[in-house]
Amino acid sequence: VRFWTAAGLANELLQAQDEHRLPRFGAAALKLDLIVLDELGFIPFSPTAAQALFTFCSTLHERVALIITSNLKFADWTQVFGDSMRAECH
Repeated sequence: VRFWTAAGLANELLQAQDEHRLPRFGAAALKLDLIVLDELGFIPFSPTAAQALFTFCSTLHERVALIITSNLKFADWTQVFGDSMRAECH
């Protein structure tokens, strides 16, 4: 089990990307049983950070249990990910 704030995970993803270790970071996450992602939408992200976070969560889809907490209604998640990314969610 691993816990991150959304902002903390976004920062770690960007750092891993800058250090060319994003594949290893993702592979380690896929070995987890559960990831808890807290405070989504609490702190705004750059578009690059939002894309990294969205891609990470998409990679986990149907492979790792993911709990996301947010004070935003789902309809307001466009504030975090943008309309085009939300359109891909189902």
